[in-house]
Amino acid sequence: MIITRPKPIKEILSMVEMFPDLSICVVGCGICARKIRTGGEAQVSMMTAQLQRSGLDVLDGKIVKHACSTESWDSLVEE
Repeated sequence: MIITRPKPIKEILSMVEMFPDLSICVVGCGICARKIRTGGEAQVSMMTAQLQRSGLDVLDGKIVKHACSTESWDSLVEE
């Protein structure tokens, strides 16, 4: 199991502030991060809402099966 921790909203905002027209997608993990409640569906929904309230264009929030595996990311490309 990979141990994760949520990235603070201020840190995310500082990372994207130089890209004012940026659209983003919040991605969580369906295994490790979900189990320890740092990046499952509930946390992705909360982060999406926080970023939208901060004025960012959030396209969607998605959960991939294994965020640590590039094979799981293929499901995002298919959508």
